[in-house]
Order: sequence, then structure tokens, then C-alpha cells
Amino acid sequence: MQWQHEGIDLTETYRCYFKPTENIDKDTIVQYNSKYYKIHSLTTVVLEGQNIYIMAVITKSELNI
Repeated sequence: MQWQHEGIDLTETYRCYFKPTENIDKDTIVQYNSKYYKIHSLTTVVLEGQNIYIMAVITKSELNI
């Protein structure tokens, strides 16, 4: 029997917040603490029709060698 991990690696995953004016999408690469991360998910928080912030979940990218 073999065990396989599914989902994202939580040891190298962070939740971060961006200004609503930031130009960010799923293809954006984020650098944090000298490591590169890819966007796992994006959520724009809207309050009464106004964008408050963008919440992103980032996970370690394959660019880190």
C-alpha cells in the first residue's frame, strides 16, 4: 500500500492581503522571504460595492531550487 499527499503543502503556504489596486491574477509569482510562491487562490473582498482588499493563498513554487 502507498500513501499519497493531496492538496497543498501547508508548511509553505501563506495567506496574504493585497491592496485592491494591485494587478494580481492566478499567473502572478510572489516573492516573500527570498522564496518564490505561486497563487493558489484569489478572493476579492467587497463591502457595499467597494473593493476592500484582495486575499490570496500562496504556496511554494517550483522555482525554488
